[in-house]
Amino acid sequence: MVETEHRLGQSVELNDELGAAMLETSLVIICFMLLLGAVFDLGVALYQYGMLRHTTNQSARDITVELATSNFALGNGCDQFRSVACSYLRSNATRLMSQGGTNTALVTWNFSMANNATPLRTFQLHGDIPVNCFFLCRFLGSSWHLKADSTVSMDSATVPTCFVNTPTSCS
Repeated sequence: MVETEHRLGQSVELNDELGAAMLETSLVIICFMLLLGAVFDLGVALYQYGMLRHTTNQSARDITVELATSNFALGNGCDQFRSVACSYLRSNATRLMSQGGTNTALVTWNFSMANNATPLRTFQLHGDIPVNCFFLCRFLGSSWHLKADSTVSMDSATVPTCFVNTPTSCS
């Protein structure tokens, strides 16, 4: 049955175009919301990566300065090395990441030294954090991680070569 509507003395037929327009609009809105959520999550992930990268670089520099100025002649240099690195990561790196609004309980840090025959020591720091995904992870899973690495060399023969090519974390 075709409905008619009278406007200014004219008879206009109404059909199912109103329902089709409503369906098309709802599909477009859903696609637009998915796209908007993807852009938002990508922005958050890029911000988190920038914070992780900055913190990793800054921490690696600061830890090498701390290691180069530490007195390892007191004995048990590997424990002291680990203590210097872990105390910095727990206090300063955590503070830097939290200033950026990151959940610092989720950040994991690993560090190691490269084995060099010369007095030049190479400190390597690796940061890892799961992506804070608000929208897309509900559809795509939440096992995405951001990783940042930093390598800093120091000319100090007093720093012990502990944790050579063995990533060590702070427990």
